[in-house]
Amino acid sequence: MKFPSTCAALLLPLSLSLPLGAADPVKLVEENRRLELEIRELETRWTDQANANKKLERENRNLERVIAQQQQVLAETRNQPKGAAVYGSSVVKRGPAEERTGENAPAASASGPVYQQDFKPPFQVTGSSAKFASVQTLEDGRPALVVDYPAADGKTNPCLLLWLKTDDVAGAKVRFSAQIKAENISKPPAGHLGGKFGLMVSRNDGKTEWPAATIGGGSFDWKQVSFTADIPYGVRSVAIMLGLQGVTGRILFRDLKVEYAE
Repeated sequence: MKFPSTCAALLLPLSLSLPLGAADPVKLVEENRRLELEIRELETRWTDQANANKKLERENRNLERVIAQQQQVLAETRNQPKGAAVYGSSVVKRGPAEERTGENAPAASASGPVYQQDFKPPFQVTGSSAKFASVQTLEDGRPALVVDYPAADGKTNPCLLLWLKTDDVAGAKVRFSAQIKAENISKPPAGHLGGKFGLMVSRNDGKTEWPAATIGGGSFDWKQVSFTADIPYGVRSVAIMLGLQGVTGRILFRDLKVEYAE
């Protein structure tokens, strides 16, 4: 019988403890049976542990890829001033809520949207996002934000970040909606990957939340996609993420709107 070296180590002291001249054959048979049962149990535990280690290694590799993608997104925020408004990566239109002050002031109700984006000038894609994202005028004459990523390298997270003013959304339940079209998005390797329409909410306690709509992969024509998120008090920054994560393909966005949810 073949068994791990740990099993052999257990047998050696047991066999030496049996007197050679006075061994009882019946007791010896019983002892051998007990040892065989222990060996089989140890072999089963060893096999189960080996399988568990392989599963853990796979999960760690997947987690490392996700962390690398998220770290790239977080790197985009390091030089972003809190509550800033920059063309191409922030709010272009604001309502009456813009006049409110106080970092942790609760969001007040307003008749219009907190933020809306139709991707018309002066909106523009700038910085590293221009490598995979652009504003294009389509056949119907209307503009759309297009994220095109035909070849994945396992590291790049092709998502455009649109920064919201924290005073406008802190402490509020907020609804995010957009018209979205997908073209040949590859099959996501995990449920949270694929077409990306979500948020990166960085809190003052150092934690980051990632609420998002579920888009997945494949192709589909223009459709309304929305999700609702509770933005906590004391947020350091809130960014809308538009693009792809962990997949290749092409995704288009129109009529992005941020509103207070009832």
